[in-house]
This record gives sequence, C-alpha cells and structure tokens, in this order.
Amino acid sequence: MTDPIDRGTRGDERLELALEQGELALWDMDATSGLISWDARGLAILGFSRDAPFSGQDWTSRVHPADRADVERMKTAAFRGPTRQTVETRFRFLRGDGEWRHLAARYRVERDAEGVPTGLRGVLLDETVRRREEGDARRVLGELQHRTKNIVAIIRSIASRTRENSRDLDDFLAHFEGRLNVVGRIHLALARTGAGTLSLDEIVREELRQCGGSDTGRIQIGGPNVVLQQTIAEPLALAVHELTTNSTKFGALSDVGGDVSIQWSVTRPAPRRLVFHWTETLDAPVEGSSRRGFGRETIERHLPYQLGAVTSLSIEPQTVVCRLDLPLDSHDR
Repeated sequence: MTDPIDRGTRGDERLELALEQGELALWDMDATSGLISWDARGLAILGFSRDAPFSGQDWTSRVHPADRADVERMKTAAFRGPTRQTVETRFRFLRGDGEWRHLAARYRVERDAEGVPTGLRGVLLDETVRRREEGDARRVLGELQHRTKNIVAIIRSIASRTRENSRDLDDFLAHFEGRLNVVGRIHLALARTGAGTLSLDEIVREELRQCGGSDTGRIQIGGPNVVLQQTIAEPLALAVHELTTNSTKFGALSDVGGDVSIQWSVTRPAPRRLVFHWTETLDAPVEGSSRRGFGRETIERHLPYQLGAVTSLSIEPQTVVCRLDLPLDSHDR
C-alpha cells in the first residue's frame, strides 16, 4: 500500500518551500518489500489515490516500453555503484487516468551501516508541459525558418524579373518597391489573422486602395467569401497588384476613364477551383505596349507554374480581360 510521506520527518520548512517552488515530489522505495511511498504531490503527478497499492513492479509496468530497459538499467547500476551516487533518468509514464506524462526522476540508494542497500530515495518532476512548450517552440521556429526562406526566394524572383523588364534603375526601383510592398502587406495580413489565411476580397480591395483605385463608382466587385492559404494568397496578390497598377496607369482607372469589373466564383463539388475575372472597359482606346512585361509574365507563366492555374490575358485598345482558373484544394507544386 502507498504510505504518504510525512515531510515533517524529512526536513524543515525550507525543504518544503524548495520542493514546492521546484514542483518536486518526494518518493521512497523499500528494498525488502519493493513498495513505493509517495507524498501528495507525487500521487497527483502519477494520477493515483493514497489507497492504491504501488510496488516496484507496478511502477515498471507503467513505464513506456521504449524507456523501460533504460530505467531498470539505471536502477541496477545505482545499487551496484558508489555510495551516495545520484542517478537521473527521464521516461514516459502512464498515469492512472490513462494519460502519458514525461517524468524526470533523481534518486540515490540508501544503505545501512554495513553498506547494504535498504532502498531508494528521490524526487520526481513532471516535465510534460515544458516538453510540450519546447516542441511548440521548435515548430514555430521551423515555420518561421520555412517562411523566411520562402520570402527570400520570392524577393529574389521579383528582383530578377523586375530587372529583366525595367528600362533603367529608376524604373526598376519604382516597380520593385511596389511589388515588395505587396509581399509585405500579405505577410502582415497573414500575421494579423493568425490563421495563415487571407480572404480574396480583402486582397482585391487592399490592392485597389494602395494603387488609388478606390472609386467604387467605376469598380464592381463581387464573389463568394473565399479564404486563401498563404501559398495561393501571395502569387495571386501579385497578379492583382499588376492588374491594378496597369489599370491606374494606362487603363480604366487612369485619366482615360472607364469601368472595371472584378468577379470570382468557386466551382463545386471538390476539387474546388477558383475562377477569377478582371474586365476593363475604357472610355477611349489606348494603344498599349506589346512587350512582355512583369505583369504578363506573372499571369501567363508564373501562376500556372506556382499554382497550376489556367490563365489568359487579353489587352486591346479599349478592353482588358484577364481570367484565372486555379485549384483551391490541391496547390502544392
């Protein structure tokens, strides 16, 4: 039977304070009977009542099979080792309520005057919460490292493609800054939500606002609520940015005037696909450049590569029509 330890016989109030602050439990094991005694904190850690029988065999049977041999080896070595040697071991333990806990035990062998072992005496610490927090910290760090690598790769790609399509340094800096700001806004928005997702409606309206194209009288926006994962939100935001920028410089949102319709839908059943339409109708024809710029490359080459999208972009003197069709449920490429 378990025999709760009377701490008054083990030391003074300073010991009690040290054990309490360290969240340590006291335990004894009698070498002759094999019975283990626990204080109240130890019983709470193990999930057992004061009346539950607890022998060394009971204890060992609840140690995780993968840790059992090491625990027994350490105990055997302690009995055979030098006098007053302290042993430390970590293991997983099955509580009385069926929950696995990570425990750490420090103990030493008690001996009589002739040096014969009479039992074990030690302390026990529940490390479950600490280990869980360390695991969470490692996961957060791993995610941060992954995101950092992705951001660096995106910036390198943007810089390279912007350079290829820039007339001079000033042209490069102007376009690069705008595209870099898109990446920054997306990551700030993702961090704000905390879920690693962003709505398509928010992306569209924010890019229009940033480019000064917020005249709702000329812009029609419509579509269901679509929540995008980060892997879709980033490249799609860049595409919307290019369409918005071109429109405010040369298209319907410029001094030329006109109307812009931005509509999207989701096909069902699964696998779901997002169908995005951008349509501009200008009040007067404008002769645009026929060269392949960053915006066209983003839409016609990079979205298909990154997202498996099917895209089309038609730029005529008085109309601009862009259609994006991309998978929502399977987009890891």
